[in-house]
This record gives sequence, C-alpha cells and structure tokens, in this order.
Amino acid sequence: MSDDSVLGTQEESQLLKNTNLLASIEDYHISNLSKAGYSELKGLVTKVRDGDTIVLNLDTPIRLQGIDAPEVKERGGLEASEAMRKLVKNKNVTCLMDGSKTHDRKVGICLLNGQDIGAILISSGLARDCPKYSGGRYHVIETSNSRTLPKKSYCN
Repeated sequence: MSDDSVLGTQEESQLLKNTNLLASIEDYHISNLSKAGYSELKGLVTKVRDGDTIVLNLDTPIRLQGIDAPEVKERGGLEASEAMRKLVKNKNVTCLMDGSKTHDRKVGICLLNGQDIGAILISSGLARDCPKYSGGRYHVIETSNSRTLPKKSYCN
C-alpha cells in the first residue's frame, strides 16, 4: 500500500464496486440537502480526532452526520482514525452543515472532491451507518466488516 492510499487492493476493489451506488446516493442526497437549507462550510482539515470527527481551519470541529465509527480505544477505532487521517488531513473539504451541534462539534456531511467521506469510510468497512441520524442512507453500502464493528446505542 502506498503512503497516499487509504485502502489496500481488496478494499479498493470493494470501493470501486460501490462507486456507482455511492455516486447516485451522493447526487440525490446533496441536491436534497441544498433544498433543505443546509449551509456550506469549506476549509482545510487541520486535525482528525477519530473516524467520525475532523477539525477544519484549526478551530471548527465537525462531527460527520449519520456515521458511526468506533472510538479510538474500541476494536477498529485506530484503523478508522488512521484511514480518516490519510484520506483528509491537510486537504480541503466542503461540509454541508445541518445546523445542529453535539458537544463542541458542528454536525455535517463532508465531501472530498465531491465524495462523501463518511460513505467512503463505511464502504471501506471502517464505520457503520447510524440510521437515527442518516435516515438509513448508508445502510446499502455497509460491508460485512462494517456490521461487525461496535454499534452505539444512540444509532438505533
């Protein structure tokens, strides 16, 4: 695996199989979000806290809406955090903010080059769908590995 690659060959193959599905989910979802009044926030990812929380522009923590990545100390947590770091650290992203907050974090769906980074983690087997907050939009791209990860009770 090269330093620039987030995933190994087998995982990349699985991700490619899901590309058309991801694209249709993203196109549908993004167009509906703009109609639903989500605001756009663009910035440089300066820190990755874990698999579902990033920090933009040094001071804006973003909790990815609708995904459930394991905590760093849980099984799969280090892998999810490292994959997120390789995917987005020091890169510009666009986040569609829903206006809510959890703890110190704003909540939104973040895109890297037009691709939903939460969907990338889930389809790579490193996170789960959190249907309470996603409306189930990521369920179809969960992998068998995703489904073995710890699941938060608040996601039901």
